[in-house]
Amino acid sequence: MPAGASPDSFAERALERLPDYVPGLGRTTGFVVNYASDSAVEFDERGNAMGVLETAHRIGHASLRIGGVQV
Repeated sequence: MPAGASPDSFAERALERLPDYVPGLGRTTGFVVNYASDSAVEFDERGNAMGVLETAHRIGHASLRIGGVQV
């Protein structure tokens, strides 16, 4: 993020860069914005907030859901 960027713009900026498809994994269904080490928000592929997470996601971490079940 650019220096001085508003946290309100983080999800919008992430959505602009979100790929539709990730080779080997398939269609992108959402993303997480880490606001702090103990504060993150999960968004769907349209940028709608889905929930608040108790910890930040680590860089390089991915998750896989099959039929709505996380594996």
